[in-house]
Amino acid sequence: MEYADKPYEVATAVDVLADENAYILMLEDLDHLTRRVFCSFGVLALQFNEAVAYNISKETWKRWDHFVAIASHDGCGAEFQRTPYRLVPV
Repeated sequence: MEYADKPYEVATAVDVLADENAYILMLEDLDHLTRRVFCSFGVLALQFNEAVAYNISKETWKRWDHFVAIASHDGCGAEFQRTPYRLVPV
């Protein structure tokens, strides 16, 4: 997966092995909706800015069997690296 802010300007390349039916979510795409992202001992938690964003995300994600979230936030893996988390319904 390559991620870029602008077409043809690759900012990040990520190799993730995932089930072909898995959804992949770049958590930095949700930065405008979240207050904080917590990572600790294999647990990933999001604190949303507003209840509306939380409720929409929760309803969407619980329809997915599983998905992979890619995090680059403080405490979520090595510094300056993106880390994948396999998530199950909430």
